[in-house]
Amino acid sequence: MKSVALSRIAFSFGAAILLLAPIASLPVKANENRADFPGRRVGGGTRSECLVGSQYLLALTPSNNLSVTANQQPNLFFVLPKADTAQQGKFLLKDDQSKTVYQTTLTANANDQLVGVQLPANVLKPGQTYRWNFAFACDPDDRTQDIVLTGWLRTVAATVAAPTGQDLAARLQQVETYQAAGLSGDAIAALVKLRKDYPDDAEVQETWQALLKTLKLDQVFSPTIAVQH
Repeated sequence: MKSVALSRIAFSFGAAILLLAPIASLPVKANENRADFPGRRVGGGTRSECLVGSQYLLALTPSNNLSVTANQQPNLFFVLPKADTAQQGKFLLKDDQSKTVYQTTLTANANDQLVGVQLPANVLKPGQTYRWNFAFACDPDDRTQDIVLTGWLRTVAATVAAPTGQDLAARLQQVETYQAAGLSGDAIAALVKLRKDYPDDAEVQETWQALLKTLKLDQVFSPTIAVQH
């Protein structure tokens, strides 16, 4: 099993953040009903060994549990509960025949709460729907206590042009383009990267908050990203 050290991006869960007006042009498209893709993208909220009170384990995915991507090496993102020590999780991806096509163990530093899994090349096939499983280790010595999230990932042929620029305006436009095309997974990944690169930019912050609202995660938490240098 492969072990992956995660990029150093952290969330802080302090006082509530002023939510700016949502951007109407940024709905996360969902052509299927939630019942078509059963899963769990939020874990916690009740007392357990590692999640107490308002702490949650989250998957940054649409509310119907289905992420759509045209990227052959897409990223999936998870928010871990705040901790003072390193944390671990296991990620598993299965195809429509329930065959495991990829698995990895994730290791996050103590202050890393937003973690990403990038799938390697040649794992995904176009036009296929995969089911993922993310098991967060509350107690690494007793994996029966794991909190497990599940969801779906669909690959489609590219329907949008590649980004034409790397300036802020072009990258924000690309997020909107992904959203309009129904590429929810690619929109989320692009915006997470923007939030890391421009943590203090008001327009990026507004877009981020709007995305949380369209994902229906804004009532669970209101995070800001603190980039670890």
